[in-house]
Amino acid sequence: MLPRRLPASAYIEGILRRDRVLLARAITLVESTLPSDAALALEVVEGCLGHTGNSRRIGVSGAPGAGKSTFIEALGMHLIDVRNEPVAVLSIDPTSPISGGSILGDKTRMERLAASPMAFIRPSPAGGQLGGVARRTREAMLLLEAAGFRNIFIETVGVGQSETAVRGMVDTFLLLALAGAGDELQGIKRGITELTDLIVVNKADGDNMRQAMKARVELQTALHYFPSSDDGWRPRVLTCSSRTRDGITDVWEAVLQHEAAMRQNGKHEWRRREQLLAWMQDVINGGLRQRFDADARIASALPGLERQVLAGEVSPFRAAGQLLMIFEKQEPKHMTLPFPTLTADEAAELIEHGQTLGCSGFTPAGSVKAIPTALAARAEAEHAAGRPFTVGVLTGASTGPSFDGALAKAEAIHFRTPYQSDPLLRKQINSGKVRFVDMHLSMLPQSVRYGFLGRVHWAIVEAADVTPGGGIVLTASAGATPTYLRAAERILIEWNAQHPPQLLGMHDLFEPQDPPARSEIPIFSAADRAGAPICLVPPSKIAGVVMTDLPDECTPFAPPTAETETIGNNVAQFLISEMRAGRVPKRFLPLQSGVGDIANSVLSALGNSTEIPPFEMYTEVLQDSVIPLLESGRCTFASTCALTLSAEQMRHFNSRLDFFRKCVLMRPQEISNHPEIVRRLGIISMNTAIEVDLFGNVNSTHVLGKQMMNGIGGSGDFTRNAYLSVFSCASTQKGGRISTVVPLVSHVDHNEHSVQIVATEHGVADLRGKDPHERARLIIERCAHPDYRELLRGYLRGGARTGHAPFEMSQAFRMHEAFLKDGDMRTAQW
Repeated sequence: MLPRRLPASAYIEGILRRDRVLLARAITLVESTLPSDAALALEVVEGCLGHTGNSRRIGVSGAPGAGKSTFIEALGMHLIDVRNEPVAVLSIDPTSPISGGSILGDKTRMERLAASPMAFIRPSPAGGQLGGVARRTREAMLLLEAAGFRNIFIETVGVGQSETAVRGMVDTFLLLALAGAGDELQGIKRGITELTDLIVVNKADGDNMRQAMKARVELQTALHYFPSSDDGWRPRVLTCSSRTRDGITDVWEAVLQHEAAMRQNGKHEWRRREQLLAWMQDVINGGLRQRFDADARIASALPGLERQVLAGEVSPFRAAGQLLMIFEKQEPKHMTLPFPTLTADEAAELIEHGQTLGCSGFTPAGSVKAIPTALAARAEAEHAAGRPFTVGVLTGASTGPSFDGALAKAEAIHFRTPYQSDPLLRKQINSGKVRFVDMHLSMLPQSVRYGFLGRVHWAIVEAADVTPGGGIVLTASAGATPTYLRAAERILIEWNAQHPPQLLGMHDLFEPQDPPARSEIPIFSAADRAGAPICLVPPSKIAGVVMTDLPDECTPFAPPTAETETIGNNVAQFLISEMRAGRVPKRFLPLQSGVGDIANSVLSALGNSTEIPPFEMYTEVLQDSVIPLLESGRCTFASTCALTLSAEQMRHFNSRLDFFRKCVLMRPQEISNHPEIVRRLGIISMNTAIEVDLFGNVNSTHVLGKQMMNGIGGSGDFTRNAYLSVFSCASTQKGGRISTVVPLVSHVDHNEHSVQIVATEHGVADLRGKDPHERARLIIERCAHPDYRELLRGYLRGGARTGHAPFEMSQAFRMHEAFLKDGDMRTAQW
């Protein structure tokens, strides 16, 4: 005998192989009202979702006595006998408001259909649910679709004009009518008839044939009084006899014609999407009512208010208002969780040598801290005992000292991607001790989903709040966290008291579909939402929660210098000139800004400009400089992946969440950096360079072509697809001994075809529409330091003067070689 409750995988596997016993038990599970069954039921339904959508959904309604059950049996047997197509029926019976019982007798009127191995009939009580359907009709229908039933009928309760909820669940809504019973007169009323796609006058046989034909004509005439529906389909009226099966074939042909018409005009897919939204709203309403009824404060206040209402001392409106106020204003509280609370050391003990970790964080914002520190201590202990212990680490971007710093010090990392900024880890990467894969940040999540980076054994994420059902409210970043939570085999959570639960709603967590089913990302402005505010995971995957109270380790950038302020002003003046020339719209375009002192100076200059209108940001990182721009109204909305704020600014942000909730949104890096959205919105991208060459190629990762700094980060995601791509840098480094303008960069991250504008403290070079030699001269005269201009002109006068591109193979790296030999690029000779 099977146990009362099985693992979700057992239900899902049974459904997919059409095991009738497991299918029936799974429907019973999703119909259960027991809180203990909710999480398992959700896991089963979500596990089946990928196998749904290939059935015809047909709702059948009508007044009692219209013969709904007999009609469905006749139509179902036609599909089985003639078309060899399996049939499922969800039959909803009325529930007594007194006893709560239900007869569930419809199945007895489908004897032949019930006996067929190609049919499945499930009677369910309405359970007080309005609209003629049961509480979990949608979920049961999806399980039947996953089981491969091609045609699914929903037979409603059949009590008159309230039979409307089923319309939001099906592709074709069929109303059964009787001749001579007054149903033909219902055709002129604005109730259920107005929602139908087909009307069938049943029992059109024997002495009733003439009345049936007359009813059909009257109903068809009545339908002409209704305005045409927006889908272009004019409802039809047919007759049939469920007893003799006359007209059954015509009814089914009409169903198929309706389906074909809806698919052709796109309304079939539109209806399916609208049904998903209606389902979501129903779940919200039901969930809110459940939470309201289960709340202890409500339970204590309700009896007294009920007594006052009955006694006429308080109006129902005032009593309801008081209860809602109690419910809305209660303080957040930690609920009892179904997964263990662990120490950081206990969590670290669960991780094995050689495993791969997918961790939250994008910069130190939202990065986990306690578990990596404990893991580093464990690695040191293992190494001291002569045992190997290293892990592979995936994050959103860089982290902080408690993560990369601690693990690097313990020599506990053997693989790292996609970005880092820790000095010790950088040394280990450049010495070959740590394998480092440099990646465009937008590409990382899909590489994980595609399996390109192998198994993710653990997701370790920071949360501002956690719910018993597996809901996770993220903290100061989104990063790649939703993908890691989906892909990981097990999950560990750091619940950080530094971040308030009220961060709920500050995130827009969306993962695009994978090929070949990928469709557009529905973001058409910086403020658009496409996803959910919370990550929802199966509670069974959560191995434990570690309670922490640790601030993010973001450090403020240095104050602007005269040099960085000049660069910022140069970029601002260039953008103003583009507006004046009409090449940038007067309303301006959304901005993306990289990380660092120069980026802050550029934003400050744009914010202080009186000619640039208030603007939006669609970027990957918000730094301290953006907060005053938002509060002053200079920046009207900021979409980002992370809040890379200093501790002081983060406290200020949290103290004004009601304000920032209206103008800040955090997205996963796959969306904040997505090329589709960058190109659609027309982003102006502004990033920094290590060096720029005379072609316009940019190196942003490797010093002297081989020593990794941090990684390419997200700049390439924006540069390749921007409306305008701007790269800024100081013209020299190391006290003038290094020129950032060189004949040929020693490593190419952004090539000449992606880079449009180069800016230094000396000016701006607009490379658009210029041939290679024109670009080279512009970069030298507008951007290079005066100490290097004649040297670079000499390169152009030499072997680089001929050919389509200003390139001389034997001399392209002479300036780099001079620095390696003499410590100063100015000693280079051609």
